Amino acid sequence: MLISERNSSDGVIEARFIRAALQRYGEDVMDSSKKARSKARTIDTNRTGKKRKYKTGFSSSEWDSASTIKVDKNKMTYTIPKPMRFVDMKKQKQKKKRNHPVHNKPTSGHKRYLIRTLSFGFTEEIKEKFRQLEYNVNN
Repeated sequence: MLISERNSSDGVIEARFIRAALQRYGEDVMDSSKKARSKARTIDTNRTGKKRKYKTGFSSSEWDSASTIKVDKNKMTYTIPKPMRFVDMKKQKQKKKRNHPVHNKPTSGHKRYLIRTLSFGFTEEIKEKFRQLEYNVNN
C-alpha cells in the first residue's frame, strides 16, 4: 500500500480491519493452543507403579505466561516458549516420540480462516462499520 493510500480514510479503515482480524486470529490461536495443552495425555512419573500411568494436560503455568500475541499496525508477533515447539514434533533426531499438537495445528487451522477473512471479508458493510467507528472516535 502506498503512503498516500494509507493516510486516506479508506486506508485507515482497512488498517483497522486488518488489525482487528489479526487480533482475533491471535486470541483464537492462544485459546486453541490452551485447549490442546489441557487435553494432551502425558506420562505421570509419580504413578508408575499404579494402574493409571497417564495424566491429562500440561500443568505448567509458565507456558501460559510466556505465550504472547502482540499486534502492532499490520504486523502480528506470536511468541511461545521453545519447549512448546519440541512437544509438537513427532520425531527427535531419528527416534519417534508421542507428539501433542499444541502449536502447529492451532496456528495452521486458524491461518486458513485469517487468509479467507483478509481476502474476502473487507466488504462494503464492514467498511461502513469501521467508518462509523472512526467517526465515533474522532467526534
